[in-house]
Amino acid sequence: MSYEFSPLPTTPTAVQAAQGRLGHFSVCTGPNVIVGSGSGEMLWCSRMKLSVYNTLTGHWKLLETSGYNEFEFVSGSCAAIVAGSLFCFGGFDRTFGRIDPMIELDFKTLKWSLVETTGRQPTPRDKLCCWVYGLNVYFFGGFGPRGIMKAEFKVMDDGYNGWNNGLYLFNTETKEWTELEPTMATPCPRAAHAVAQLGAKAYVFGGRYEENRMNDLHCFDCETSQWLGRIDSVGERPEGRSWHSFTPVSSELIFLHGGINTQSEILSDSWLFNVKSTTWTRVDDPPGCATRMWHTGCGRADGEVFLFGGSSKCVFEEQETSIHGNRMMIFRVTPRSLLRICTEYVASVPDKFAEKLPFLPLQLQKLIQTVCR
Repeated sequence: MSYEFSPLPTTPTAVQAAQGRLGHFSVCTGPNVIVGSGSGEMLWCSRMKLSVYNTLTGHWKLLETSGYNEFEFVSGSCAAIVAGSLFCFGGFDRTFGRIDPMIELDFKTLKWSLVETTGRQPTPRDKLCCWVYGLNVYFFGGFGPRGIMKAEFKVMDDGYNGWNNGLYLFNTETKEWTELEPTMATPCPRAAHAVAQLGAKAYVFGGRYEENRMNDLHCFDCETSQWLGRIDSVGERPEGRSWHSFTPVSSELIFLHGGINTQSEILSDSWLFNVKSTTWTRVDDPPGCATRMWHTGCGRADGEVFLFGGSSKCVFEEQETSIHGNRMMIFRVTPRSLLRICTEYVASVPDKFAEKLPFLPLQLQKLIQTVCR
């Protein structure tokens, strides 16, 4: 396994796009990682200006949006892309606190809208996770007020907010919420956990429940809409944590990185989990690898993981955080493919091959054009 950092941004716009932050969301679409919301060292990041990182070129750009601008500055929300739209739910708004609207961005018009939904939607919450299956987005867990829910809820000392294990399905076509019935196999309440999806199965790892940060792993089957229970792994496994990343890198492997443990120590370790053998493998830390919590991770099918943002200091105990920014940290589970190497080279010197490009298969032409953008 190897790692590298993306090139430093060189233009003012790229520097602004690559602004360091924590509590943000990241989603993948094609060769791009889209980063939104969150908070930086001294300011909150606007949802109306999305940051786009091209994983093939290593370049950043800003994506200006318009439309519904309520709840513009939020951290701890989650987002998913379905059928050409970006759906954002939950989070902690700097003015209103924890929120519960569903907000949609149409990528064709780049306009946000407040979605009018039906059914019983989740209560206001942040630090939840989500995954997509078909036209449905599943939302699990989080932290906030109890409200009305079927799920288990554990209130904290303030007597108002707490952790829950509610699982909700949002149909992006009908705009209807459905709260799924909890079962004996439902994981305990938690927040700041992470999820990795492989096909029809979603794997939820860790998170905080009361004063404990856990290292349990659970699987949800989207085809049967059932929790399959806790996965008992074989051999050594990572310590409990929250605010980590958990990213699929192949049809069998999931990459775990960083987070914060029960002793409030920020972590820098990396692990690979094999879903077939149910084994964890510790990955050697890169030289000088910094600790990182409340970051995001996005994966590509060719075995690359793109980590962005987060803090190297505990946000609870330090008066000043130390935000990671400006560069993606890229872990590579497998070597670059020959196609990837050749495509990147041709795209780096387009004038040299301009006359020959029309003779390539149409699919390759489109791929090179994508890299050149």
